[in-house]
Amino acid sequence: LPWKSLASIVQFYYMWKTTDRYIQQKRLKVAEADSKLKQVYIPT
Repeated sequence: LPWKSLASIVQFYYMWKTTDRYIQQKRLKVAEADSKLKQVYIPT
């Protein structure tokens, strides 16, 4: 984002990390990765 200063981007990033929305996204991502692991078939 060339029209934003680095300081404002960093400030937004840390503010975003403290929101409930970020926490929900993080949980969803972990659950999705977990489900992918369970679907792997390993032939014997």
